[in-house]
Amino acid sequence: MRILVIESTTAAQATTARKLDSVDRIDKDTLDLSIGLTDEDSLVDRLPSCDVLIIGASLYGRATALAKQAKTSAPQVEIILLVPASEYAAGAFRSALSCGVRKVFSESAPTLDLVQEFMSIHEEFRADGRVRQSRVIAVVQSKGGLGTTSTCAALASVCSNHGQSTMLWDLDIETRDLCRSLATGDEQSGLVTQMVNGKTDISRETLRQALMHVSDRVSILPPPDSVAACVDLVGRVDSLEIVHTILTTARLTHDTIIVDLGGRMGPAAAAILRHADTVVVAVDDSLLGLSAAKFFLPTLMSVVRSPESLFFLCSGISISKAELAEHLETSATFSENAWSLPIIPFDPAASRWPGSGKTLYELGKRQTRLAFEEIAEHLALIERKSQDIAPSLEWVSSLENQVASVSTALSVAGFLTVCRLLWSRGMN
Repeated sequence: MRILVIESTTAAQATTARKLDSVDRIDKDTLDLSIGLTDEDSLVDRLPSCDVLIIGASLYGRATALAKQAKTSAPQVEIILLVPASEYAAGAFRSALSCGVRKVFSESAPTLDLVQEFMSIHEEFRADGRVRQSRVIAVVQSKGGLGTTSTCAALASVCSNHGQSTMLWDLDIETRDLCRSLATGDEQSGLVTQMVNGKTDISRETLRQALMHVSDRVSILPPPDSVAACVDLVGRVDSLEIVHTILTTARLTHDTIIVDLGGRMGPAAAAILRHADTVVVAVDDSLLGLSAAKFFLPTLMSVVRSPESLFFLCSGISISKAELAEHLETSATFSENAWSLPIIPFDPAASRWPGSGKTLYELGKRQTRLAFEEIAEHLALIERKSQDIAPSLEWVSSLENQVASVSTALSVAGFLTVCRLLWSRGMN
């Protein structure tokens, strides 16, 4: 959010700037605040490059005229008026609001009052698409071996192919599968440990330093390198602020944030699940998988935003999604849309991609690639393709079956032809 302060003198500008500069660092990062100073002569030239104009108390006598001028030159700009304490009255409010001023504050008002108004403006900007609309996707499982790591890495590849800047966050502290599978090492884990221990502030710069690059558009935040710091991060209540700060900061610099939670639940996981725009739950139809999911889902539902934010993801199941949903008794809690994600097909590349520097999306069969693209579309990570251009998975599957049938028929015909040829030669 770009803020422009106009005051009558440089001294007054400095006073207002110091007030804004005292805003908490986390709030500054959340709002992406930048502050500029100007005078009346340069106001019109500076307006196009600002989101919020603050008219200082030193210009109170000409404030309404300046507000009208600003709204005429830049109708989209939000205006906040600071007035002398002696003029902070209903009359000042009425005249200011009639000129397009959004809010009137006394010049002695606490900085926190200004921050609250900035937050309100920021949310309106977010709703209007004027600020970055980063999405947070949490991928979780009720037991191991359900493909959450493969899914996280593959979705990051899909997003990258569509020009999205993506941050992967490996919070499966026991296995570190995401980091190990992408062969990124753990060189930056020490910096993450310092963040958890409070020895390093979490800012855009330190977060940038802590990320390990997988490709030009994909990076990964590893777990801490200390067992104690790992336990503190995922298990202590005071880690909630750390998680919130990391997510808030990452939203400013990335289009998509994909978190591999594994199957661990705790304060950190709960905080991420509450912040996540979408939660993907990997399930299967094995006896152990069904019993684990039934035990896991009530806990999961106690922390997610709403049932509408949750999607089930299946791979390698031998029954239909409808049957699996019936076994898990989800019909009373979730809509059919929760089961709308396509099934990830069996693909031999699933055992080859870890450590290769590629992902299952990059190495897998065409049907696997289409499945991950369709998942990304369902989760609003990429724009949905036109149905006229993008073939559906059902169409591709049908085509593959037809090709297989034709191939089989040709093979049988060829075999019979060879037999007839050999038989005729034998008879001769």
